[in-house]
Amino acid sequence: MLIDEATAGVRQKNRVSTVINHELAHQWFGNLVTMQWWNDLWLNESFVSDMMLRAMALDGLKTSHPISMTIKRAQEVDEVFDAISYCKGCSVMRMFYFVIGHDKFFDGLSNYFKK
Repeated sequence: MLIDEATAGVRQKNRVSTVINHELAHQWFGNLVTMQWWNDLWLNESFVSDMMLRAMALDGLKTSHPISMTIKRAQEVDEVFDAISYCKGCSVMRMFYFVIGHDKFFDGLSNYFKK
């Protein structure tokens, strides 16, 4: 439905697959379990990405910003829907996973969902 199997290349198929997985992840890490406010948008955007090198490059720029930012007005949200929130947030999430391990990471997610 989203791609023509006869003409799509592997790169296009991978991109569509990544976008679908990312949006499905929103159902668990955003739409169904949403933060009280926009400050931790990165958490909503960080579960489907493999952009660690891009995150590191972006984080080295003067335009970088923390992944958790104070949002005072809803109109400011568009300013943090950027590659930093997606890529840097994902890198932090991956670090959590590898430092605390698979079982504790998923126990934490389970506790987050229950809360």
